[in-house]
Amino acid sequence: MPPSYLTSGYTQKLKPVTPVESVNRRSQTHIKTVVKTAVQNHIRQFLDENGRFRELTRELFPDALRYSTEPFDITPATEAQNKVHLPVYKFSSDIQEHLPCIVINDTGVQYKTAGLGFHQGNFRGENHQIYTIVPVLRSVTLTMLAASPDQTATEALVDVLSLIFGELAGPTIGMTLYGTGHGENWSARFPKIPEIGSAERANIGDDQKDILWTSLTQMQLEYEDAFLLPFVEGAWKLHNVDPADIPVRRFDMPSLVRVGRQEVGRIFNQNPNEMVSSSDPSVLRLRRGAIPCEYYLVGIRPGEAYVRVTDDVNFKAGPHSNLLEQQKITVGY
Repeated sequence: MPPSYLTSGYTQKLKPVTPVESVNRRSQTHIKTVVKTAVQNHIRQFLDENGRFRELTRELFPDALRYSTEPFDITPATEAQNKVHLPVYKFSSDIQEHLPCIVINDTGVQYKTAGLGFHQGNFRGENHQIYTIVPVLRSVTLTMLAASPDQTATEALVDVLSLIFGELAGPTIGMTLYGTGHGENWSARFPKIPEIGSAERANIGDDQKDILWTSLTQMQLEYEDAFLLPFVEGAWKLHNVDPADIPVRRFDMPSLVRVGRQEVGRIFNQNPNEMVSSSDPSVLRLRRGAIPCEYYLVGIRPGEAYVRVTDDVNFKAGPHSNLLEQQKITVGY
């Protein structure tokens, strides 16, 4: 699909999807899962041994090097490194058995209108197919719960999260997470810095000695995607009409347009599949007027240009093969 057909600022899925996939890409459950997984993977890029931003962890918060988001075998070597398993969950669970940990939950998805409405434009494909670009825009609110049995450890996790989603979110990901799988062209933007909570003490059960230190971080992301909705183009036919009775296309254009001035021209009896354009926009600029047959002609610089009528549906090989009619316009002072 040529980039010129796309609306600027939107990431489009280049291949048409099935109706089932189209519905799935708009479902709240799917969007929440995608966003939570993206946030989870971003944390792992700093805390995994082979994470993409592991060197930043080593330079900026080396104390976090002891955390590993993947399980490991406890050996004398790992004990000497004081390594700690730090699971990152996308769902709530019995966190008491897996401390320290980070739990990512969603608190809601809000529908947002993208652009001016339902679709962001159309383009014509092969086999008389017309594709409508349908954007998907949602606001997703997430909470990250950092928990450990020790206040110092929880505050250390809060410091790590505040850097990952605060000062480092711009240089590393440009405040935007992207789909990396095959056919995934979605993006999830951080419109503002997440709100980092302080460490708080909570009792577990009736035993006052059984305590848990937690910190809640709230963040909002704007999820954006798009898919192509295919339609079959209808054939333009005139039923029960004698070809001799079809009105003939007629030009009513000025022969001279002055530089810097605007003149009004008209083309009567156009067919719906015809396109009107200027052969040289650097000499003569053309735009539609208030009524269907009306066009505004603006002189840009002295010279000659043609107002052309071309067939916009039945493409043929060869130069000017789609040209139906044209009229020469002189631009002067």
